[in-house]
Amino acid sequence: MTAPEMLARCRTILDESSAGYWTDAEIYSALSDGQNAIINAVWSAWDKKTQIAEIEVPVVLRPLQTVVVNLAFGTTGTTSVALPADFAYDLHVEYDDNADAPIASFKRGESKNRKFSSENTYLHSTQAQYYHYFDGANLNFETAISGTGAYRLTYLKKPTDIASGVAPAIGFEAHKAIVYYAVTMMLFKDKSPDAMNIFQMYINELKDLI
Repeated sequence: MTAPEMLARCRTILDESSAGYWTDAEIYSALSDGQNAIINAVWSAWDKKTQIAEIEVPVVLRPLQTVVVNLAFGTTGTTSVALPADFAYDLHVEYDDNADAPIASFKRGESKNRKFSSENTYLHSTQAQYYHYFDGANLNFETAISGTGAYRLTYLKKPTDIASGVAPAIGFEAHKAIVYYAVTMMLFKDKSPDAMNIFQMYINELKDLI
């Protein structure tokens, strides 16, 4: 669904064909909240599963997957680099301490040479042992790295808010769930007894995503 189609769908369920009690801005805000809630729920469920086995990123989140490729650290002894402004969740970090070859792509959770895992485990490189961690603003390295090294960060980006001219950032599989979440928020605001019924519809849709 496009954003206007989502808005219209919400209004159909709310039985309010045009802005009255609920403004367009309120509904778009609730749709954005729904999108964020679904991303967080799907991520959390997937992240727990990867502790047991390697599982591909859920389809619904793949539009958010982003790669920062082969960035040189530039200065010998660097211990941190700023995260992208749209960084939300890390998938994996890879590092080539000599920048002598393209950095191989490994799935999250694999234990391979020349790779950082997102669980803060370590890498046995040709020169040293490295650790990484995130502090919310930076990707940090506990061992100073070579100035010739390069890294690749794969992450999920933050979604843009849904608005009249801004479509949902995640897959169409989640669009009905986003609508149900938004309608639930509107009905809660109105203290409507129907809120829990719509919320259950949201939960049912969410189950199919995780």
